[in-house]
Amino acid sequence: MEEYKLLRIICDSSLEDELVGILAGEGIEEYTIFPSLKGSWEKTKKHLDNHVWPGTDSIIFTVLEKNRCEKIIEKFKMKKESMDYYITFKILVTSVDLYLK
Repeated sequence: MEEYKLLRIICDSSLEDELVGILAGEGIEEYTIFPSLKGSWEKTKKHLDNHVWPGTDSIIFTVLEKNRCEKIIEKFKMKKESMDYYITFKILVTSVDLYLK
């Protein structure tokens, strides 16, 4: 039985289109986006989408075969390493038991 991974990409909403483009470039069209999330990453840094700190975060979820997930993670790492500035961009991967397709 194929091994599957749940890939969660937590990112600044400004990256959403570009990251979805990376998924599409790999033929991945099945994903869920939770847009416009507000978060707090440190005690002194609140991400509250206001005039002082504009913007929001998003989470992109997808379930992929292990080998496809590893390939996408490498593409996202390359993207993150090429960025000139720091914004929210985290990748979380967990194993899943997939009973239904």
